[in-house]
Amino acid sequence: MTLMNNRNMLIAIIASLSVLKFVLIPIVQWQDTKVTKIAQLQKQLTKGQDLLQHQTELTQQLGQLMAKTNLVLSSVAANEKSAADYQIHTQQMLDKLLEKHGLSVRTMDWLNPVNNGFLEQQRIEIAFSGRVKHLIEFIRDVEQLTPKLAVVELRDNISKMWPEDHKLGNFMGKIVLMGWRNTSTETHGKNHV
Repeated sequence: MTLMNNRNMLIAIIASLSVLKFVLIPIVQWQDTKVTKIAQLQKQLTKGQDLLQHQTELTQQLGQLMAKTNLVLSSVAANEKSAADYQIHTQQMLDKLLEKHGLSVRTMDWLNPVNNGFLEQQRIEIAFSGRVKHLIEFIRDVEQLTPKLAVVELRDNISKMWPEDHKLGNFMGKIVLMGWRNTSTETHGKNHV
């Protein structure tokens, strides 16, 4: 009978271990997973409630940031409706500056624009000649324009320079200027930054 009792006891132990392995352990693991997920959802809920409590403050700060961004953008990029309008307006400004400084233009060519999100880079290459002193004054005036134009390349050949007479001489060369056009008005109808 001992063998039979031991066998029954072994079967009971095996059955208990099987129930433990295939029923209880998966239930405990499932509960752990649910507890972890509930804890994550609780954290998200807390963050969401915190955002809702500070919504008015965040909205005001967002408005202030948008206003500052628009101010900076307006000083850097032009709000012309089309690339052609931008080019015409910029070329007219440059013609006036070139004439003011007595520089002779041989060619003025617009290079292919580069679109970077809501800003379009517009580049113009000007081949011209004149006095070096007037070139320096022209570059100074160009870089003070609003919206901004930047000198990105300057290739020149200077002649008749007399340092002992304090004469800078003459130059002949090319300059590449780059400006930016705000294209967000094209797609949205108004300025969304």
